[in-house]
Amino acid sequence: MQNNPVGFSVDEATGVINVGGRDLGNARKFRNVAANGQAASVVDDIASVDPWIVRCLEVRGTAGV
Repeated sequence: MQNNPVGFSVDEATGVINVGGRDLGNARKFRNVAANGQAASVVDDIASVDPWIVRCLEVRGTAGV
C-alpha cells in the first residue's frame, strides 16, 4: 500500500469523503480503487510546534470511481 497527497472534501449530508487531485485519473490510487474497490487515506496536521504535537487519522474502506 502507498500513500500520496490528495485533496479531499466531506459531504456532510452523506458522510462521503470525496478525493480529488491533479490528474487523479492517472494516479495509482485511482487504478487501485478501480481494480479492487478499496482505499486508504491519511489526514494529518501539526497542532503545535512548541511543544511538537502532530495529529493524524487514517481512513480505510470501500470506494468507487
